[in-house]
Amino acid sequence: MLAVIMAGGRGTRLGRGEKALVQLDGIPMVKRIVTAFSNAGHTPLVVTTPDTPYTANYCRAHAIEVYQSKGAGYLSDLTETIVTIEETEAFFVAAVDLPCLSCDTISRIETEYRDSGLCACSVWVPVSRYKELGVAIPVPYSEEIDGVMSCPAGINILRGDSIRYEQQELKLVLDEKGLLFHVNTVEMLNLAFFFLSSENPYPDASHLIVNSLKTGKRTYP
Repeated sequence: MLAVIMAGGRGTRLGRGEKALVQLDGIPMVKRIVTAFSNAGHTPLVVTTPDTPYTANYCRAHAIEVYQSKGAGYLSDLTETIVTIEETEAFFVAAVDLPCLSCDTISRIETEYRDSGLCACSVWVPVSRYKELGVAIPVPYSEEIDGVMSCPAGINILRGDSIRYEQQELKLVLDEKGLLFHVNTVEMLNLAFFFLSSENPYPDASHLIVNSLKTGKRTYP
């Protein structure tokens, strides 16, 4: 399945240059998410914009397929990409700022999607997880799904032949820690760093993150 990775953000809130190239343990976020989809058996395509020329250059230099959109906005750029490449089958679309996304989670999403028989799938995470970590949810929208207040995780499955239309979707709530970390602020960068650190004996590192946010001390190098 095609995996479209949206990488048009300039990363202004992070203040570290183009968001896709921000590194965690020396690995750019775009490389991490490309590797996750590749390991899950999918074909990554990174979508850049005129605002992210270095991301496009990085992808070309590392043999990662890239498409430069016009930069008209997330949905417009996605539609432009799918129409231009003439994709008609189901495909993944994900934001590049999910460096903790695992290939196992990707495979689980695909299985749930195919079992549903629906055209599309949106993935959600419980809002309570962010409250436990003491940080605000990274997106401005949440809703109750099957009795659980949830917010979008930034990864979906859509059909290319219906890209211009509303698609009946499975709303899939996953309590997967790797889906929590949208790295668009320094707070989330710190959180993702602790989660990925091989030296961290606590998988969610919540006690470290909450402490670092309360003290205001930047723990990411």
